[in-house]
Amino acid sequence: MVIKRTALLAAFQQADSAVYFATADGQHEYFGFGQVATLMNPSLTELADFQAKQSLPIFGGLPFFSNQHDQVGLMSGYFVVPAWVIDYPTGTTWGRQPKDLARAVEPPKKIRLLEQHDETDWVSRMTAVVDEMQRDRAKEKVVLGMQRELIFDQPLEPGQLIADLARQQPQAYRIVIKRRSELFVSATPERLVAVNGRSFATAAVAGSIRRGNDSKTDEQLAKQLQHDPKNLHEHALVVRRLKEQLMPVADLNYPCKPRMLKGPQIQHLYTPIAGKLKAAVSLVDLIRVLHPTPALGGVPREWALDTIRDLETSQRGLFAGPIGYMLPDGRGEFVVGIRSLWAQDRQVRLFAGAGILAASDLEQEAQEIRLKMSVMMKLVEGQVKHG
Repeated sequence: MVIKRTALLAAFQQADSAVYFATADGQHEYFGFGQVATLMNPSLTELADFQAKQSLPIFGGLPFFSNQHDQVGLMSGYFVVPAWVIDYPTGTTWGRQPKDLARAVEPPKKIRLLEQHDETDWVSRMTAVVDEMQRDRAKEKVVLGMQRELIFDQPLEPGQLIADLARQQPQAYRIVIKRRSELFVSATPERLVAVNGRSFATAAVAGSIRRGNDSKTDEQLAKQLQHDPKNLHEHALVVRRLKEQLMPVADLNYPCKPRMLKGPQIQHLYTPIAGKLKAAVSLVDLIRVLHPTPALGGVPREWALDTIRDLETSQRGLFAGPIGYMLPDGRGEFVVGIRSLWAQDRQVRLFAGAGILAASDLEQEAQEIRLKMSVMMKLVEGQVKHG
């Protein structure tokens, strides 16, 4: 029986528990429904033990900060073993298909945006950390986030979000996790790590600029980014730290200069890093080594994490955390949960961030964050009734 994608979207809309993970290369698009087991607020050790007991794929995410006991639900960390999973492009399935999967597709409803709350004091709150980095050059980078709260008259429709993500962000990793009335959604360009046997891949994504309105302007902006000292330094910090973290456990291959990674609204400096693991290192082991990378935390790590805790007014939860899947044979992939939103009932929170250096212009950094946040704003605006 051929399963139509529209049936999967309708089932996602109606399910209490569902997951969606599409890879950036278009090779995999996983839909999972129901649950045979769940794990809340896990440590990496608990996640490894949980995965070892499963014969079906696992999907979910870890919070940016471990042991966030003040977070509940999805944002505390959540993994699920769906009762049935299909990789839509290949037709591969795990588990037992629900009998009532192919229900009628309901027409999308339009919702109204009632309130929007922004961090209007973000620049003034971050000034002190730039001053601190200028005084102490050992403090090289910190990634600071911004959140936006939206209140709607009705909940977002997750099936429609998946369809719109595919149209709007075809080159990104696209993730939707549904747990009862909660959603976590991400259109991230950034892989944390993928493992297939002893082969692994990760990437440094740091340094950003907007896309141009035409090919000539776009190329000019790309060249501007490729020659910008602040962005090149930020990118080099990430590459250097990834190499330091991975060399003890793997043989590495990577280009000597960053490439360009282009999304619909934003383009980035990008250095793919791949290689062979030297020993029996698992996907969970690599998450432990890599997270948080300097692209999401900073340099030095502990100072950057303390600064994030001090200066960000809202908890990150899954925002910027490792989000991904693990298959029963040990293969899997985790990405970084940026360009993201969390929703519960009618409340929605958006997240984006920027790397702050001693040379940063905070007004420009705030503008960059709003550009990144526009990815999720455009997504939710597709469901908004205007007028």
